[in-house]
Amino acid sequence: MTTCDPRPRWLELYAEAVLEPDPTTDALRIAHADQAIQCRLFEIQRTAPSDDSERQRLMLAMYFLQLLRQNLGMKDDG
Repeated sequence: MTTCDPRPRWLELYAEAVLEPDPTTDALRIAHADQAIQCRLFEIQRTAPSDDSERQRLMLAMYFLQLLRQNLGMKDDG
């Protein structure tokens, strides 16, 4: 089972993935960001089901990570 960081660092990890200049570490950064986003989605669903604004930001971030994977020719795991 994947362990989630207790702090919502998804935005920081997402920014690192999107701004990563080194193509050899893109996949790892994207995977870390995706995992953090998934964890945060689970957490807000469990604790704050009415927080639609953050959920929308998370879903949009997931979409852009998917586009980034496609642009870099990576296999999409989702």
